[in-house]
Amino acid sequence: MTQFETITELKNGIIKIEFSILRIYSILKDNLGFCYVKYNNKGYYLRNEYGNYKVIKFYELIDTFTNFIKTEYITTTSKEELLDAYYRQAPIKNGNAAKQCLKTDYLSDEKIQEMLMIYSNTK
Repeated sequence: MTQFETITELKNGIIKIEFSILRIYSILKDNLGFCYVKYNNKGYYLRNEYGNYKVIKFYELIDTFTNFIKTEYITTTSKEELLDAYYRQAPIKNGNAAKQCLKTDYLSDEKIQEMLMIYSNTK
């Protein structure tokens, strides 16, 4: 599993934790099944669940990654310290970095294109 944090112990004994945004988005995309697509000039975040893509709200990325840290991720520091730094820094933001890192070209897949067409018509 890709390490997404850098842990440094400062001279005064304080532990400093920094996050790699690119690695976090890589985990979200490659391990947790999230992606971002544009359809009819509108962007959508999707999640692959057992081979089926589902349109999701952005906060679901944050919730899923938080749960990943709590349940699956192995770190060299305590989970409490890692989560405290994660909550303080809030590295996952709905902006250009998220869209660029999660961007994918799945629109060639007719099933996803049809799902997005139906979803966009119900909004």
